[in-house]
Amino acid sequence: MKLTAASSPGGVPLPGYLGKTKVKEETIMGLTLGARATPVFLINDMMLVGAHPFETFREIIEEELQASQKDKAPGKQK
Repeated sequence: MKLTAASSPGGVPLPGYLGKTKVKEETIMGLTLGARATPVFLINDMMLVGAHPFETFREIIEEELQASQKDKAPGKQK
């Protein structure tokens, strides 16, 4: 017997079904953004593919923070 939202108590969708829907939605989002492997990390406009040490993330984030501070410098026009 297969349980569905209609056959579950109170007609509430089952957690397993919701999980599959969420995974499918996030897979589509990842593919739309260009992710073709796992893991993939998006840091601002940069896509970092594969496993990387913590230090790699620290360096990228620090560079991004420095670049954003330069953009906010007095007299800087966008």
